[in-house]
Amino acid sequence: AQRIENQNIVGSDETGIKVNGKKGWFWTWQNKLMTYVAFSNNRGFASIQTNFINGFHKAVLVHDCWSSHFKTPCKTHQLCTAHLLRELTFFEERYQSKWASDFKTLIYKALELKKNLIQIQYEKPTPKRNEILLDLKLLLQTPVPKEQKDLCAFHKRMTKYDDYIFTFLFYQYVPPDN
Repeated sequence: AQRIENQNIVGSDETGIKVNGKKGWFWTWQNKLMTYVAFSNNRGFASIQTNFINGFHKAVLVHDCWSSHFKTPCKTHQLCTAHLLRELTFFEERYQSKWASDFKTLIYKALELKKNLIQIQYEKPTPKRNEILLDLKLLLQTPVPKEQKDLCAFHKRMTKYDDYIFTFLFYQYVPPDN
C-alpha cells in the first residue's frame, strides 16, 4: 500500500461482488507498475481510509467521480473520461441528447490534444487548451431538460467538479482515465 500511496498518479475504482451471498466491494488502486486490491463490505470513504489512511498527497487521483474519492487527500483529481463517455453515450441513446453529444465531442477533442502536447505546453497556457476550457464552461452553462432527471444530475455533477474534467491537459504524466 505504501508504494502506491507515494506515487504521483493513482487510478482508483471499485466494483460490487457477492461473497457468501452478501454484497461486498473490490477496490483497486493502481498505476502503470503496480496494483493494490482490497475487499470491503462497504463502498464508502471508510474503505479508502482503511487502506490508505494518509491518502495520496503527492498524487493526482484518477477516478469515476464517486463521492468517496473526493474525500481522499490528494494533490488533485482527474475524472475518468472512459466513465464519462459511457454515461454520455447512455444519454445520447436514451434522450437523443445534443448536449451529451457536444460533451462527448469536447472530450474527444481534449483527448486528441493530449496526444499532441509536448512537455513545455503543459507548463504554460496554450490556445487549444484554453478553447477547450471555454467550450466546457459554455457547455456547462447550457441547461438540459429538467424532466431528464439522470441527465440533470450528471450536468450538476459535472458543474460541481468541472476543475477535474481536463486535469490531464495540465500534467503530462496524468492519463485521462483510470
